[in-house]
Amino acid sequence: MKRKLVYLEWIDAVAPTDCSWLCGDDVKEYTGRELLIKDCGWIVDESKDYLSIVAGLSEEQEDSQWESIFHRLIRIPIKCIKRRKDLSRHIV
Repeated sequence: MKRKLVYLEWIDAVAPTDCSWLCGDDVKEYTGRELLIKDCGWIVDESKDYLSIVAGLSEEQEDSQWESIFHRLIRIPIKCIKRRKDLSRHIV
């Protein structure tokens, strides 16, 4: 099955790495910033609300059935995607 390869820039959720209590100044550090993620992946599912990509995949046909194995699945809300570029034409 032919899949599209895409480059994405999207805004991720931001949270402290631990679960401890925070002072007011520490809270401001997290509420006042965006975390821009730059990623590439193969589209495995897309809806009006989410885009699901994987970093790696293996798809082999066996007895007219496709067996798919995926690596590093991520499901991104469409509203968080700031830039999207189709890279499929670069794949032979």
